[in-house]
Amino acid sequence: MSLWQREATVVGVGLSGVAWQRGDAPVVHLDAPVVGVAATLLARPKDFLEALCSQLQETLRAIGRPPKRVMLADAFARYWLMSPPAAVVSLGELQHTAAARCSQLFGGSPAEWHVAGDWHATRPFLCTAVPRWTIDMVQQAFGRDPRIDPLLSAVMSALAPSLPSDGWFCLGTPHYAMMASTKAGHIASLRVMPLGAAASAAERLSTIGVELEREAMRHQTPLSDGAVWASLDADDVPELLAGGVTFRRIDHVAAVPAPLRASDAMVAAWSAMALVRRNR
Repeated sequence: MSLWQREATVVGVGLSGVAWQRGDAPVVHLDAPVVGVAATLLARPKDFLEALCSQLQETLRAIGRPPKRVMLADAFARYWLMSPPAAVVSLGELQHTAAARCSQLFGGSPAEWHVAGDWHATRPFLCTAVPRWTIDMVQQAFGRDPRIDPLLSAVMSALAPSLPSDGWFCLGTPHYAMMASTKAGHIASLRVMPLGAAASAAERLSTIGVELEREAMRHQTPLSDGAVWASLDADDVPELLAGGVTFRRIDHVAAVPAPLRASDAMVAAWSAMALVRRNR
């Protein structure tokens, strides 16, 4: 194992500010004003942006070099399934169409969003968008080398081999949950919802179970085999009947300690380090 791997530094960016972690050292958190999600994404309140920019610069001074990975809290991210236009002829056309759809769904102009997708010309595919200013601000502070991901997107990529080819899966963080059904190895339906950070893991899972049953009815996709579940909660359980749904736990990315869960930036930093360790 290289010294760089042992001492890799990661950064989490959230509405609660900026947090960073080096190796096995404790997570360091820098507080910023907490601003409502809707106001933060595109309106960009001046006091929030100034505080966030200052904290990114302070973080770079503290860690001495750009981080290996930057994780964005999922308050900054938007997810949806994109249906490709008929007779699409190029990747550029797919990207243009997805950017326009993002603008329709979440407001702003296409230029205000950075859209990534599992691009496909003949079937619906997953898209993820974050405000372009978040990418610009991180790259202004750290350059273009660090990998930048929204948290749920990174967790789903890491756990992809464990997800069902046909059925339902749920991914949870202390603040958000993703519910999706798959058919023939591809995502067929998707919903991302915020969760109450004060609730216990069992309470959050019960809420997800109720919503998952509604999603299954809406998409006419049965839940006869229950759903697989992966969570960043340390108090998650191997199998649980919640909201009428049987959840079976699969491989975890990380177990976020309870004291960190109130801060979306600390959750993001902890999870980023867990993914770095996982990929060694």
